[in-house]
Amino acid sequence: MLTTVQSTYDRTSVTSYADESITGPFPVFYTLNLIGNHKKTSVILLLNEMMSAEFTEILDSFNGMNQFVLIKILRQLEEDCIIKRVLVEEEGGDYKVKYRLTYTGRRLIPIINELSSWGKEQRRHKALISI
Repeated sequence: MLTTVQSTYDRTSVTSYADESITGPFPVFYTLNLIGNHKKTSVILLLNEMMSAEFTEILDSFNGMNQFVLIKILRQLEEDCIIKRVLVEEEGGDYKVKYRLTYTGRRLIPIINELSSWGKEQRRHKALISI
């Protein structure tokens, strides 16, 4: 069963697969919902590679990504406990906000890598069949 919940960030209704998927026969739906689209996955992989990054560093890494889209992605990943915001003290007493993967986010990396390997294999297989 799908449930509609109120988003705490933008006050819009969003559909959640969490209730049925975690306890139901298809927890893969919950996992795929967390990973989301290619933009979410790209942010997760970038943070895994960089260990931590500021908003502008993430935005600059994605050519042409709208800052509002990135804000939405970061909020969704934070709500899902995939990433966390951390205050890092700089020299002179200034603080910067950086984003890092949580333990849960780091556990997604082998899953994403396995999906990537499967996708590469399927592309090769499809290319061989179409010859």
